[in-house]
Amino acid sequence: KDLLQTLAAIGKEFPLSLVRAVVGTSADELGRMLDDLQLAEFIYEQPAVGDIEYTFKHALTLEVAYGSVLTDLRKLLHEKLGQALEGLYRDNLEEHFNELAYHYGRSPNLAKAARYARMAGQRAYFRSHYPDAVRYLMQAEEILSKLPEGLERDRQEVPVQLLLGQCQFTREGAASLGAQKAWGRALELAERVGDPASIFRALLCMRVSAHASSGARQAHDYSQRLIQMAERLNDPVMLSEACSWHGLTLMGAGDLTGAESVIERGLVVRDQLPANVRFYFDDPRRRAQTTLARLLWLLGFAEKAVNCCEQALALPSLNPFEMTETLLNAAGLNRCVRNLQRIRDLTDETIKFSTQYGFSSNLERAAAIHGWALAQSEDQFEQGLSEMSRNQGTVTTMLAEENRLYLGELYGCAGKTDEGLRIIDQVAATSPLWLLSEAYRLKAELLLTRDPSATEEAESWLKRAVAGARDCGAKSYQLRAATSLARLLAKQGKRDEARVALAEIYGWFTEGFDTADLKDAKSLLDQLS
Repeated sequence: KDLLQTLAAIGKEFPLSLVRAVVGTSADELGRMLDDLQLAEFIYEQPAVGDIEYTFKHALTLEVAYGSVLTDLRKLLHEKLGQALEGLYRDNLEEHFNELAYHYGRSPNLAKAARYARMAGQRAYFRSHYPDAVRYLMQAEEILSKLPEGLERDRQEVPVQLLLGQCQFTREGAASLGAQKAWGRALELAERVGDPASIFRALLCMRVSAHASSGARQAHDYSQRLIQMAERLNDPVMLSEACSWHGLTLMGAGDLTGAESVIERGLVVRDQLPANVRFYFDDPRRRAQTTLARLLWLLGFAEKAVNCCEQALALPSLNPFEMTETLLNAAGLNRCVRNLQRIRDLTDETIKFSTQYGFSSNLERAAAIHGWALAQSEDQFEQGLSEMSRNQGTVTTMLAEENRLYLGELYGCAGKTDEGLRIIDQVAATSPLWLLSEAYRLKAELLLTRDPSATEEAESWLKRAVAGARDCGAKSYQLRAATSLARLLAKQGKRDEARVALAEIYGWFTEGFDTADLKDAKSLLDQLS
């Protein structure tokens, strides 16, 4: 009976080596007892590699045997099992984190249970088993809540909340309420504990989700705190991470030149670090390269932008989420230069990985860009529009806002101009200045589609688009707006005014002449001349 109760505490299946380590009897006596239990059909031996394993024949037998153990004795038995596992598998302990968390979680040693549950969560996360990771981390969170309050408990909970938030973010995207809750709790605990590394990482995580939840101002506040902290501590790893995210924040705020300067500063710092250095969130070079690629395109350097993007794609990555993020941003950049085949290749790959690992937010955004690329072909327009409209979601990243903007354009092409204008106005209400320029341009185009005689109103919006892009230095969007304006002016018979307006911005460019926007502008200039 005692042996059967011990086996029930181990679980439905149990190896002979673990039973030997826990049961204080001779090998011969243990063998006889196991044979008796098999003859009575309580357990049976099953094939295994290396060790003999047994399993309970009926779940009810296990349940009754385990329930008959007194509570205090059960707790001591689980602690003994945890110690036995640590001894047996000391050279390969990570394969047994979940078992250790289970046994110590039912023992008096809850601190060990929480540690092993967290380590099981980390192991699952790095193997891209995100649902398992969330389950183990929530188990660790629950165990920690049973420990006495104090700094030591807070210190143990910080990494649990950080990784729990990262798992939720990975699965659900930047707008994940679960990620925001976990990271907010982590920041509160880290500041209470007073550990600089934990505070920095918690701030970094809060910055990641801030734009989707709190708006640009909150994101800017977090970014500035990160830069200040990295400089105060003179920590190059922190500075590399902080520059990457602060550059993205400045870009969102419309400060393109400032963003470029900050990101390049971070890349210089990153290149001076050892190759095997560990970062707080992920390798900032990959994110910085894709952000810098978009900035270079906005600033009017399309060739440099494409090269920068391809460099980011060539960087090694063992993290599938980072890989899909890089692929997704590369697809967004290729939409800027209107490279349709490259967009399809990149989004196909993004969709494949996002589907495989359950990255719902990245899946939606990639499908939307893929739909846009399809819609550029006349025979696939309806299919592309349908795919794009199905995959808008609720995320408010810059790429998602661009998707909504171009969905509005497609609605206009499909004859649903009122719906298209409504979507464009919604995006314009929250867009940074450089994207606002594109929103104004598309609005003017849709107004003319709905009513070709609305030239005065359309011209007004196009001039606002040109001025907005010029004010923030977004040369590529300025070129697009100027091209649309010149085309409208030419139709009104104002050919000289049209040529002057377009020639000024076209003459600024020094590269990228084989990209679609510059080809369109050159073709129109030739006609006007």
